[in-house]
Amino acid sequence: MHIPLSQKEILEFAQRYLILPSYDGMTNRWADETIARRITAARQRGYMIPDDLEETAKWKYPGKKLRDLVRENTAEKLEENTRISFASITTEQDRVNALLQLRGVGWPMASAILHFAFPDEYPIIDEKVLRTINCQYKKDNFNFDRWTEFTKFCKAAHAEIGVSMRELDRALWTYDKLGGVL
Repeated sequence: MHIPLSQKEILEFAQRYLILPSYDGMTNRWADETIARRITAARQRGYMIPDDLEETAKWKYPGKKLRDLVRENTAEKLEENTRISFASITTEQDRVNALLQLRGVGWPMASAILHFAFPDEYPIIDEKVLRTINCQYKKDNFNFDRWTEFTKFCKAAHAEIGVSMRELDRALWTYDKLGGVL
């Protein structure tokens, strides 16, 4: 894995991300702020409610299929699993596994939830990000060890480069989305 961008380029691509269109015809800035508020409130509450999960699914994958899947989770199951995931005494493996046990939640969705719940601790797994860093893993063949390796890489990179995890994620995603051109 390698980040092909300087700090300046990361900040430029991260800024560009904000003005790109997101789901519902709004900008990515609006979408990010909406999801960040929801998941921050959920973490403060200690758990997610069904609307939080559905909106996160819509943010991650705008298609209807995933939203239909996440609707199959009961409010009780969602609360129980996200309480485990958000708890301070939870191990890394328990934190992510609790989310992965929810219907419609794979590594990309789980990583998005964790990213917004713990902003500088977890990156978001996304095919665009993985391509940008030349990662050999695909989002569909992630496991806990690969997730840990990816997370450690992104944590070290954001600290070394001097940008937030969110800026790093936005830049890596946008770099691939725009074909490396600002």
